[in-house]
Amino acid sequence: MKKSIQFISFVFIAVVFSVVAVSAQSAQKFKADIPFDFAVGKNTYSAGTYNVRVVKSSSVAVLTLSDQSGKELEHISVSPTGNAADEKSLFTFIRSGDKRFLSKISCAEAAYDVPVSHSKIRESVAGPAAVKAAVPVSSM
Repeated sequence: MKKSIQFISFVFIAVVFSVVAVSAQSAQKFKADIPFDFAVGKNTYSAGTYNVRVVKSSSVAVLTLSDQSGKELEHISVSPTGNAADEKSLFTFIRSGDKRFLSKISCAEAAYDVPVSHSKIRESVAGPAAVKAAVPVSSM
């Protein structure tokens, strides 16, 4: 009897910990057909189809950009900005001249600010010619 109570207690604790671990982390996946060259973080990427995954844990979120073959190209911390009101998923780019920089990801569940980390990119974004453009993406 004692062993069965211990076993049931152990199983209960294991289930509770696994549920807590799963609920503490959420992931969102997107497929983006981006029709122009763009920058994320310090790197620039060619126009094309990309897979983007945002994994959120507590108040920290990490964006992973990968190409169509699944090769991971970029890992960058993004800042959750709260829930987005729009049901469509959008990637917002800042354009300055012929340069475009991913600045925000919005979807029905949440929105994330993507930091601009290269000093030359920050300078061109801060200029008066900066224009925002949104590209619709599909959730996976």
